[in-house]
Amino acid sequence: MTATDSERHSTDSTDHDYDVLVVGGGAAGLSAAIFTARFGLETAVFACGRSAISRCAHLENYLGFPGGIDPSTFLELGREQVAHEGATVHSEMVDAIEKPDERFRVETIDGTVARSQYVITATVIDGDYLESLDPTLYDEDTHTVDCDEGGRTEVDGLYVAGRLADATHQAIICAGDGAEAGHTLVTDVLRQRGYWDEIARQYTDWVVRERRDDDWVPRVESWIRETVPDDDAIPEERIQWVIDDVVERFENREITESERRERVERGRDLVTAHLEP
Repeated sequence: MTATDSERHSTDSTDHDYDVLVVGGGAAGLSAAIFTARFGLETAVFACGRSAISRCAHLENYLGFPGGIDPSTFLELGREQVAHEGATVHSEMVDAIEKPDERFRVETIDGTVARSQYVITATVIDGDYLESLDPTLYDEDTHTVDCDEGGRTEVDGLYVAGRLADATHQAIICAGDGAEAGHTLVTDVLRQRGYWDEIARQYTDWVVRERRDDDWVPRVESWIRETVPDDDAIPEERIQWVIDDVVERFENREITESERRERVERGRDLVTAHLEP
């Protein structure tokens, strides 16, 4: 899903073009990137500087790590998962975000320039890089940006997550908030593609065992038709496209038992590689 840097050069040799740019490589940013990358959006994370989690001596309240985990190992695992899902992680610090046209322009302190349709910001230490986008966005007193429950801001296409969205300063809570922002972005993309609200909100990211029920497609079609808004004259062509797209997404998330076992083994190997002394 993700092309190499050399494949992303545009008119400016330093430009890299993505669907989504995530600023911040902590729990919130990495979690958001996983959701957008798994949906198929070309995603890159700019993760540099001091992550807030580095202040923690030992992370002991994150589900799945009995006895706790070293914060640096936790972040390594997060980056590994982001890369595994097809996103790119750049170890560069963002200096400025602008929106000169319909797409964002992000520049790092090293001079790297990247463009994207969407940006998710998930930093803790500062938000000064937002000043070039809108000097009123970042509140210097609260260190937050105003947003709705999904992380949407007043700037179209800009989302915030974690502490920047005023989430409680706990890694597991910020990870959930990042997932919420990533999920919200995905549902907004689905709406832009033609989904109406009730179907877009039903988007779920998980895999299931291969189905044995031949009647599930008619049931899905019936369910979708029942959700068509009464006050919106949606043409039949659009309704059928949504049905076909939802069915295809359902089919793509099915895996066989052998595929499931392979994924379990691969996941175990990836985690073990980072936990071995």
